[in-house]
Amino acid sequence: MFVETPSHQRKPLKLCFYGSGICDIIPIQVNHGKTQHATSQKQNKQEEKGKMERKIKYAVIAVGLLALTLGSVVAVVILERIVNTPGFIRASSNMKVLNVDHASELASIDLGGITKRTADAQAKAFPWAVDMYLPSTFDPSQQYYYLNNTNEMDFYLGFTIENAPANMIWTFACVRGDNMIAGFWKGAIDTNAPTMVVYPTVIHGSLNASSNSEKFVYWYLGVQALPEAIGETYFTANIRFLALDSPTG
Repeated sequence: MFVETPSHQRKPLKLCFYGSGICDIIPIQVNHGKTQHATSQKQNKQEEKGKMERKIKYAVIAVGLLALTLGSVVAVVILERIVNTPGFIRASSNMKVLNVDHASELASIDLGGITKRTADAQAKAFPWAVDMYLPSTFDPSQQYYYLNNTNEMDFYLGFTIENAPANMIWTFACVRGDNMIAGFWKGAIDTNAPTMVVYPTVIHGSLNASSNSEKFVYWYLGVQALPEAIGETYFTANIRFLALDSPTG
């Protein structure tokens, strides 16, 4: 008959490997004829500990989610008032003054020498830099300067002259890109009493233009020195191109 030894009387077994001189004590539990290594109990405890830690972790996450949910509750509107705020967004405006290639910015025009002539005589015309009677007809075979409305707002084009000597006449000739048949408009400035001249045809911006040809003008310049001008006078005048909201300036 098998009698189980009480647990408090159990002793660890001593295993020796004969011939090797190695002996060690290994605890072995005997239970109804079956043995289990002591390390299995340690593993069970570690698994139980891991389960408990995971439960605590999940509980902390649940509490955090509950706090976020409570914090995002939308307030209930109980009363409101409305304040009217009328307004509008201003249209933007810009223009480019371009050379005869219609691509590069026109930074300067070298006038060179100007021959003194009477007011009704030929003028030195640019971009060709030749003396001629200023043409009124648009010639598609000729090169012209170019001015482009590059933004939203419509405008009228104005011209003024700064720092030019007295007794000169500066003539600006313009035609919008869709109106070449009508020929050039011309506006002349006498430097003895300089004023602004305005091309009376609107140059459309992107908001109102029905075609790109309504957004640019061809133009050229004529310069005359009157007989009363003082010879051997060197100067650097400035042409101002002005975008205006009215043809009257």
